Amino acid sequence: MKIRYGPFVGALSGSEGNTTASRNRSGPYLRVRSIPTKRVTPWTTEVRGRLSALSQAWGAVEASDKQAWESWAQEHPIIDRLGDSRVLQGSNAYIQLNMRLLGIGASQISLPPVASPPAAISGLTLTAQDGAGVCSLAWTSGALGATEQLVIWAAVLTSPGRNYYKNLLKQVFYSAAAATSPQDFKTEIVERFGDLLVGHRVFVHAFVYDNTTGLSSALAVANTTVVAAP
Repeated sequence: MKIRYGPFVGALSGSEGNTTASRNRSGPYLRVRSIPTKRVTPWTTEVRGRLSALSQAWGAVEASDKQAWESWAQEHPIIDRLGDSRVLQGSNAYIQLNMRLLGIGASQISLPPVASPPAAISGLTLTAQDGAGVCSLAWTSGALGATEQLVIWAAVLTSPGRNYYKNLLKQVFYSAAAATSPQDFKTEIVERFGDLLVGHRVFVHAFVYDNTTGLSSALAVANTTVVAAP
């Protein structure tokens, strides 16, 4: 659990013991922590396999290269759920960047990057249709660079009374390099979430990854309600 104290109230995130800090449309609250059932799917198996392989690979990294990762992590802190800056260990930075690379079909790296992250896409329009219709993301900021790939994390809400979706987000799609707008990911989202029906809501978190460094752009967000295909 993480707590940020203010003059009168605190901001809480995560779990401590049997208590979890959470939030709904009525505001923050505390609840009894539930231990989720460990799901085994082709996707979770693949991700766990990558994590295991990268953890083993880190053990074989030369001491001088490990120090390079430690230095890189110190110079590139991440932002956590409460918006605070946090410095990763070198091993975690190595695994984070390489998980992104392996997740888009790219080759892993042994040294930290010497580059800037890609720019985020902007001007997003998300279109979602039922049946044989499309589920596509368009943007107005132009084609991606020669080493850049669009990565889409998506969630589908099927209940009209539910608004929180972030715990449902899954990586469903990555484009080829130098992708142009729009990109259709209907096949991939249906494979993960099932058929899209009229009234379902689709939420997208879109990133641009550099496939030579593992660096990610800032987040771009879009959402829409599924409509009937023409």
